[in-house]
Amino acid sequence: MDDIEKSRIDYVSRIEAQLQHLQQQLGTYRPLAEKWQPTLHGSVSADGEVRFTLTFGGKVVNATVSAGALSTMSTTDATSGVVDVLIESLVADVLREVVQPEVERIQRGIQSVNRSRM
Repeated sequence: MDDIEKSRIDYVSRIEAQLQHLQQQLGTYRPLAEKWQPTLHGSVSADGEVRFTLTFGGKVVNATVSAGALSTMSTTDATSGVVDVLIESLVADVLREVVQPEVERIQRGIQSVNRSRM
């Protein structure tokens, strides 16, 4: 009986260690996973503007539309319009970080050439 009891205790101990390890991993990786889970919040302001705020990948972007326009659009058209604006904002933010240094480099080169011609 002692061997069975020792085996059972050892087995439970190993499972508890595995569980603790998995809980630590969950604590580490959950915030990373939640960062990439898109969340959207819509609100209507007192001045009749509807704002959709998307949080995704650590970025926050907004799309606004007038309540009057939104009420006359089909759900499909309104959804497509809001999605288009949100995607453009997300992509523009990422591309801006990549494009701006190159634009600055080329601008400096052009300005240098123009100064040397004077």
